[in-house]
Amino acid sequence: MPTLGVDFSQIEQRALALGATADQMPYIMATTLNMAAENTRSYLIETTWPSSVTVRNRSFMKAALTTKDRARRRAI
Repeated sequence: MPTLGVDFSQIEQRALALGATADQMPYIMATTLNMAAENTRSYLIETTWPSSVTVRNRSFMKAALTTKDRARRRAI
């Protein structure tokens, strides 16, 4: 599985400035990553895929772009 390294220090500083506590950071990051993945998935399925190819099986992209392995705060 590919890995991704991201510097979240600016996001963490901003969240702390808004009143978040350090123990909330893993939850905030997991939620943010999951929302981004779901929004990207929806856009690809609903907009990009149908306009780029002749769709014969509408459920193909939904199955191919599954989000079952969602980010969890303990894994971040």
